[in-house]
Amino acid sequence: MSGMIGVPVAAVASVFVVLSGTDTATATVVTAPAGRWSAPLDVAPPKIDISVSNVTYDCGNQSPIIISGEDSTVTLNGSCGEADISGDANIVNLQTVSIIKATGGGNHITWVNGPGGSVPHIISAGGSNDIRGPGGIQIPSGRG
Repeated sequence: MSGMIGVPVAAVASVFVVLSGTDTATATVVTAPAGRWSAPLDVAPPKIDISVSNVTYDCGNQSPIIISGEDSTVTLNGSCGEADISGDANIVNLQTVSIIKATGGGNHITWVNGPGGSVPHIISAGGSNDIRGPGGIQIPSGRG
């Protein structure tokens, strides 16, 4: 068999294997239908050092997770121990977090849950950080 055959990828793709020159076998690979299952998230590295980017990670077992860089949107899903935002002008979305340290400036940080449903421990030593919880509850800068 010579040449290539173009086949569009659908919910089921077939893979052709050439054996001994002319024999073929077909193996079926099932893929997720578009929009049906979400792709698993990568686990966050200990330091997210990016600028002008948009990333989403799972917290995994990393703690603390340091977010440096500038002008990025970082979303951390799952349960995070500590998030240290040392960069500037970032948007950081935290699903569940125990400690938020905002040492950079001009960051917009939102959180959904603290440990056991309470408010996370928040330290905002940087300037002009906006830290908000569920329902828009704003945490004043400098709380520690």
